[in-house]
Amino acid sequence: MYAVPALLDPNQPGNSQERPNDGAGGYTVCYEGRGQPNDYVFAGDPTPDMEPIDDEAKVISASRKEFWKHPIEDLPVSYSQSILNDLQRQVADLAVAGMNVTPINQPPRSLKGIDPSEFAKLQEQVQALMEANAQLQKKLMERGTRRI
Repeated sequence: MYAVPALLDPNQPGNSQERPNDGAGGYTVCYEGRGQPNDYVFAGDPTPDMEPIDDEAKVISASRKEFWKHPIEDLPVSYSQSILNDLQRQVADLAVAGMNVTPINQPPRSLKGIDPSEFAKLQEQVQALMEANAQLQKKLMERGTRRI
């Protein structure tokens, strides 16, 4: 009624009593109607641990190799590099959010050559912008905003 997967383990006596293994410690499997009477019928794609024994099996296995990935060795970076990448992304997100954090990928800047009077003007402009922004936000809160 239902297709039930099975693990073919040559070390388990139950498997070898039913059908003999191939003599090399494995089993011969085939697709429905393509093999010998004692072969296990296999549904689905071949796995990386399967060794093809005829030309048809070699073609099928070769077509699937691009999808076979090792769960650890095929990761794009090492574990420590992935942690570092995540940390850099978090720092960049904080910088974008206005938390006054310099992202890691920007070099430090020297304050030499900055005219103190020009810097004071810039600070005044920023302060004026902050006050104007606060007033706008206050007006919006007083009016109430309608959300859709």
